[in-house]
Amino acid sequence: LRGFSYQKVGQNADDASPSARIQVRESAEAVEAARRMARYFGLTGFACLDFIEDAATGDLYALECNGRPTHTTSLGRKVGVDLCAALARAWQGEPVPVAEGGMSSLALFPDAWRRDPASFG
Repeated sequence: LRGFSYQKVGQNADDASPSARIQVRESAEAVEAARRMARYFGLTGFACLDFIEDAATGDLYALECNGRPTHTTSLGRKVGVDLCAALARAWQGEPVPVAEGGMSSLALFPDAWRRDPASFG
């Protein structure tokens, strides 16, 4: 199991819309929940497990499981977790390397640019 966790940064005019910015966040609880869900459902390949955190208590709640690559899958390389390479290696029976480093905050293009074109000037 390889992955990365992130949280939505900032408020959008429409809170239900996709976030224009995300920040990488380590969450041992989310990783353990993802491992358990992947094992229970027999997930293979790409899956995006979405959680929401209660701001008052810090408790995590599972929202959904997308059994397909999502728009943030390709961002793994930017945060030091190349998900596509990890999956290819796993399919070939090779060990999956653990990358280190990478960015901690990302603007999702073109979403962020559409909301605030001046911020990219």
